Amino acid sequence: MRLKLLLQKFGFKSVSGGSSPADNGLFSIEQELASLDICWEGSSAGWLLLLTEQLQDTDAFHQLVAVVKSGLMESDDIFSACDDEALTAVIITAISEASNQNGQTCIKCDRHDDSNTRSCSPVCSHCHHGYIPWTDDSRHAFFVQLYPAPYSDFVHYLPLISQITDRLSLDKLAALMSIKGRVEKQMRCEKVVA
Repeated sequence: MRLKLLLQKFGFKSVSGGSSPADNGLFSIEQELASLDICWEGSSAGWLLLLTEQLQDTDAFHQLVAVVKSGLMESDDIFSACDDEALTAVIITAISEASNQNGQTCIKCDRHDDSNTRSCSPVCSHCHHGYIPWTDDSRHAFFVQLYPAPYSDFVHYLPLISQITDRLSLDKLAALMSIKGRVEKQMRCEKVVA
């Protein structure tokens, strides 16, 4: 059901009026997407990031951490001296940045107007339109909540955080393009039928 909800958020309408594979919970995300003629390969991390970002899906978040970690473990040149806890903190920091590209929500301005969009006091010195932009300092502040490390140690993790963030952003874009392609195909089919 979670995949169907995600696709609906981006304008996808169900192919059939009956139950989808997602409804009975017996199929994996990959099988659900294949049944809808949407590709999982090449952007599995992107799909998991979308589920995490758009639906706050904790299962997808844990799967995403595991997928990224296994990908990093296959690469011999990635922080062989990095312990598992630090690597997990690096990955979670990168996921947070990739899913909140405007920055972290400003707790000083955490208000919403009637249209459910962020409204921030124009005189707030802490943020930009309700978000604190990602900087090395804000990344460090997020990272140390997960793994205590002085800034001098943290700077060694910055290239890896940046690499993972960039990769996740590309994977998310690939997943979004898959949705867009399928929505456009569905709209063409509806025009032909109408």
